[in-house]
Amino acid sequence: MTKGNPIATRSFRCLAVFSLLLYMGCGKNETPVDEPKFTGLAMQAISKDAFRLKVSADEVLLTDYLTAPNGNIVYSNVKYYDTKHRIQVADYYTSNKLLDTTIIYRPGLINKVTFFQPSAGAPLSYIGPPVNEALPEAGYTKIAIAYTLDELPESVKVVVQNTAPDGPVNYVDTDSFILYKGVFSKYFRGLHIAGRRARVKFYSTEPDQKLLAEVSATVFDSSNPDFSAFLFAQATGPVNGVYTIIGQNLY
Repeated sequence: MTKGNPIATRSFRCLAVFSLLLYMGCGKNETPVDEPKFTGLAMQAISKDAFRLKVSADEVLLTDYLTAPNGNIVYSNVKYYDTKHRIQVADYYTSNKLLDTTIIYRPGLINKVTFFQPSAGAPLSYIGPPVNEALPEAGYTKIAIAYTLDELPESVKVVVQNTAPDGPVNYVDTDSFILYKGVFSKYFRGLHIAGRRARVKFYSTEPDQKLLAEVSATVFDSSNPDFSAFLFAQATGPVNGVYTIIGQNLY
């Protein structure tokens, strides 16, 4: 039997061991590939002035035909890796920048993106989930509200009422604050259980604290399980001097 070259044999063995170690090292230190995520952006602008807007995310054009004040919704499908994104809004005709902000994409098929102008000539703002607000406890959601109704004065006293999550329905006052027209309130706790939602009433800030309006009982049925922002821009009535307010969840 012919003997092989011992030097070549040792060299082959060394090469094999080195290759195995290299392979193991690469596998051990390999950086996982991030899988892209997908969502649809449902964009709308609610304003007093008339606009045609261009909207970009991370300097990529999403739409150049978002119009206001009719509040039409424009959809754009996006692929992303990070949840944080820079949104820029500009006037279509003049290219003047109207808003430059950062938003967080939430998990899910649709992310609502609302741009809001409370009064004529006021700047646009983005209405979306809060970044530094603590999550609500089980059975509750957190709600922010704003109103633009001409029927209501420039400021009102808001009273929030809740009942226990179970047992007899017995609504009691759980929060109150002064709210100014076109300005969003702080977040307050509201029930988020089937058949039980928060109640909200608007009172005059005058000494008599007259009841001016009540939020329709079904409005908060569309609230999210974590955070919601409702805009009250319509009302029916009044009946016995009290309006019934109709609103929409902006995200």
